[in-house]
Amino acid sequence: MGVNATVQYGPNMETLAGCLSVYQFIPYKRMTEFFRGLFNFSLSQGTIDNLLERLSGKAFKVLAKNRKCSGKLGNTLIRYISQKNRSFRGGIS
Repeated sequence: MGVNATVQYGPNMETLAGCLSVYQFIPYKRMTEFFRGLFNFSLSQGTIDNLLERLSGKAFKVLAKNRKCSGKLGNTLIRYISQKNRSFRGGIS
């Protein structure tokens, strides 16, 4: 695995951002404060959005394969992915 960017965040950071956003409903601004306070580094709201976008792509592939999704987290992920896809097309602001 090569280095593609100055700073790279791995799957653990994606998962934590996903849990904070999708399961705990924490807004991006508060997540930036959380990461700064806990890990002593700054993540921009854009970086958090990129992490969540990468994670939602992975989750969508798994959910599409299984066609069954039970539980609060799975249903919330499906709503998040649907909203993100509509927002890119101008459906949600």
